[in-house]
Amino acid sequence: MRVRDPEALRRWRQRRGLSQRDLAYLCRCSQATISLLERGTMPSLRDELALNLANRLQVPWEELFDPGGETPQSQRTDEVELADGSSTTETSVVDMSVVEPAAIDVSSTESPDTEG
Repeated sequence: MRVRDPEALRRWRQRRGLSQRDLAYLCRCSQATISLLERGTMPSLRDELALNLANRLQVPWEELFDPGGETPQSQRTDEVELADGSSTTETSVVDMSVVEPAAIDVSSTESPDTEG
């Protein structure tokens, strides 16, 4: 899946009164993942995470995410110039949608401790 509008994701999170860290905790992903999604630098993600985000934000997933058809951001094709002056294309794939859940105890409903 891909994020339709990264700014909309940020606006919905803020409307729900959640920090990036809070939303990440609730969705069992990293705060960095939420940040990347909101900045549009990681527009493709696993279906499971997209549905979880939509559920936690209480927004229909179709408003936030598009199931696709487009090339994921993690796949990139570049034209490379060779030493002899000719060129070729090179495709690189990085699976950016795989995010390890934070090492947290989700059996408790309490928020994580904050330093203060």
